[in-house]
Amino acid sequence: MEITPIGMDMEEVLEIIEKNKKWEVADIEHEYGYEIIDGIPYYNYSDQGDNIVGSKSIRGFVGKYTGEYDSLERFWEEGITAALYLFFETYVEVYWGFDENSKLIDVCVWKYTNAI
Repeated sequence: MEITPIGMDMEEVLEIIEKNKKWEVADIEHEYGYEIIDGIPYYNYSDQGDNIVGSKSIRGFVGKYTGEYDSLERFWEEGITAALYLFFETYVEVYWGFDENSKLIDVCVWKYTNAI
C-alpha cells in the first residue's frame, strides 16, 4: 500500500510495476475488475460475478521464493522442515482494482505455494 496508495492513477501503478525489475505485469484489464471467490482473488474476464472489485484491474507477479538458506549450519538446525522447503516455491501476486476513472480503490496480495 505504501508503494501504490489508494487513489493512485492506473497508469502510475503500471509505471511502478514496470520500473521494478523483479515485478511483472501479468494482465491488464480496462473493462473488468478482479473477483474474490472464497477469499481468493481471480482474474476476471467478464462483469459477471458476485464479488467483483473495481471496473478495471491489473494483476502482477511481484515475487517468488523457495526454502533458501544462508548457511549449511542453519539448514541442518531446521532438519526435515528445511529439506521439505527445498521442494516448494511460493509465488506472490498482487491484484490492483480501479474505479471507472482509473483510480486505485483496492489492493489484494495473494501468496500460493506449489511443489517443484
